[in-house]
Amino acid sequence: MDNIIEAIKSAFLLWTIFSTMACFHLWFYNKNPKYYFFLLKIMSRWRDTNWHLNVSYELQKDDRFYEKFEHLLEELYGRGNYTRSFNLKNKKLYEFKNLTLIIEYDLDVSHTDKVEIDFHFNNVNVTYQGAMDMLNILNEFFNRLERTFTFDWKNYSLKIKFTSMHNPFYGLLIQRIGAEHVKHFECFFSFSALEARHSGNRNGRQNMISVYKDYISINDEEFDCVAQCAKKCLLMG
Repeated sequence: MDNIIEAIKSAFLLWTIFSTMACFHLWFYNKNPKYYFFLLKIMSRWRDTNWHLNVSYELQKDDRFYEKFEHLLEELYGRGNYTRSFNLKNKKLYEFKNLTLIIEYDLDVSHTDKVEIDFHFNNVNVTYQGAMDMLNILNEFFNRLERTFTFDWKNYSLKIKFTSMHNPFYGLLIQRIGAEHVKHFECFFSFSALEARHSGNRNGRQNMISVYKDYISINDEEFDCVAQCAKKCLLMG
């Protein structure tokens, strides 16, 4: 009988300790951003995402743009390591480094010396392990592109959709309502809110992140900033 009483006391003590720890966990999870992001960093290795990248540039008209662009691909990856699937006058599709890129460069619609060019990358699935490799590939590509051409205006737009777990920025309390009850969710904050050590302000400009129900969107005129934002959001490091 004494053994049973001791077992009940031990079980009650363990339950009290567990309940107390759970309460502290929930409180810190909801109230302390550092604790919240610490847990997300641990969990991030199981996160799979889908990336959608669009880029727009404005530059002086250049009839040899595609010729120069393909020379850039040859220098970066070698002649046999990229393909051009279709070859219209103002629209071409390229494949390289597991990326599929459609470039639209319509010289005919511009009535000035400047023309806008759009880069549309096909959606690509990216794992935790592959995120840094993908960012490095894109960083090298865009850095080389900007050294080859002089752009008067740039905009990089990266949408990251979370496919294997909840959007970590969606919020615990909102998630508890149930995804089926949340018709729309949207908020905006600066990248500097994630880490005070990062400047987040270049030339008086705040780098903003848009958060929606199941994805985040990062927009900036410099891809290196987009890459840093993506790294912080994906890897929490």
